[in-house]
Amino acid sequence: MATKVTVSCEKGSSLWSESSTSSSQGSSESSQLSSESSQQSSQQSSTEPSSESSFQWKTGCDMTEMERAKAVIYVLDRYTVSVKAYHELSQIAFGLPRTHLVEKTQKRISGSFDIEPTPGETIGAQMRLMGQLETDLRVKKAEKKIMLKVSGDGTKLTRKSNLVVLSYSIIEESGSFYNELSSGNNAIGVGMASESYECVKECFKDIISEVDEIAKNPKILVGGKELDVELLIGGDYKFLLMILGMKQATSDNACIYCDITREKRQDPTFSGKKRTMNANWSKQRGCKEEPILKDVPIEHYCVDELHLLLRVTDRLEDGMFHSIFDLDEKNGNEEMRSKLIAAMKKIGISLKFWTNKKNKWEWTSLMGNDKKRMLAKLPDHFEEFLPDNQVGPTRQLWKAFEELYTTMNKPELTDAEIDDFESKAIAWVYKLKKMNGCGYDWSFPVTPYIHIMVKHIPDILRKYKTLRIFSGQGVEKKNDEFRKFFHSKINRRDACVDLLGVEKRLQMLQENGFERQKRSYHRTEE
Repeated sequence: MATKVTVSCEKGSSLWSESSTSSSQGSSESSQLSSESSQQSSQQSSTEPSSESSFQWKTGCDMTEMERAKAVIYVLDRYTVSVKAYHELSQIAFGLPRTHLVEKTQKRISGSFDIEPTPGETIGAQMRLMGQLETDLRVKKAEKKIMLKVSGDGTKLTRKSNLVVLSYSIIEESGSFYNELSSGNNAIGVGMASESYECVKECFKDIISEVDEIAKNPKILVGGKELDVELLIGGDYKFLLMILGMKQATSDNACIYCDITREKRQDPTFSGKKRTMNANWSKQRGCKEEPILKDVPIEHYCVDELHLLLRVTDRLEDGMFHSIFDLDEKNGNEEMRSKLIAAMKKIGISLKFWTNKKNKWEWTSLMGNDKKRMLAKLPDHFEEFLPDNQVGPTRQLWKAFEELYTTMNKPELTDAEIDDFESKAIAWVYKLKKMNGCGYDWSFPVTPYIHIMVKHIPDILRKYKTLRIFSGQGVEKKNDEFRKFFHSKINRRDACVDLLGVEKRLQMLQENGFERQKRSYHRTEE
């Protein structure tokens, strides 16, 4: 039976009108640019909603030249295409807006944002958190209590340069659970620095002051209405330890919520002394500096589900892979390792092994989606590469963690489900400890993330009913976008300003309707 696809399209569906000749564009482009520039100069700064918000997507032939230029800018930013590349395309494709109009419009939009250099010696750029927050809440029409999560993360740009990004996201309370209000994470600070205590404290001093002010006075005035704000601090565990002035995750007292030792946390029933944010913070076990954010309570620091997944599955991988290495070494071949690689290929994951300079095994580092796929599908193939006596216990261990991860990410949990999660998490640790001799034979198998999952995640779930709202995927995606912008889009002489400018320009154009809406189609059977 043939399938017929009917596309619904307005009259004049050509993206760009061929009737717009280059000779007739010049005067209209200049006059429109001059007109819009004069209008823009009389408007308030970028913290106010743009007057372009009434724009509705039209086909190219129905747009004004300025609208077409803005639509082009959105595409260039969205797909990291340089203006030089666009200029070459405009010489081939007839009827595209002229490059000089695109460049001038791009500069005018970027110039409307209040982007400032960061204080100190570190190269960086920043925007006012309160100004961005008020604009975001006004555009999104928030009316209830909101939860503001400020996150940070570092990423490597080149062999010699690193980037630290501070961002925020907004979540609105709706009944007994929270709904995501803002589309993703919004960057407010970018610094070309290492992810260290001194650099972050100096470079983002102004943003830190604003965050502390919100912590002391958790209210914000939007459109004449006062909204309650619950402030949270997010990021991966390295960032949380750093901003709290604590020692590394390998230290003896590495939990951010309690002072339990590495040895004591191996017992899932043992609880450490709860940490409190006070004047003697730096003297507490595991701490070495005062916290950068002094007015944010420790219970408002939240680990995210993504990094919890990554670090726990790292532990599961490490145990299973070393079990296979031991078998191959005993048998004097690579049979089991080859079977594992083949099994991973069956579930759509590419895996390679090699030895480093210290003659220790290393393997392909998997990302979040691959980790989820591996956790869900690989246990069904354990018989192909594990000894018979290890298949059952290993499968139980992996499947039990998958169940825990799925539970903590449900949209809204009941009290009974949370109690069940807590008891199953404790039981899972005992399963992990029984795996000694199967590759899982570390001295201290319970890592800080595993300890937090067992002893502190249940309390977070009781308060918020889900861990889903603390996902770190938005932060990681922001880092990926900035790396892509850095290598293919911006002027590196003023990289931080350009990075913030591209993001805010893209966000403004998207919110104002310059993202093309996909045409509807109807599938019929013949």
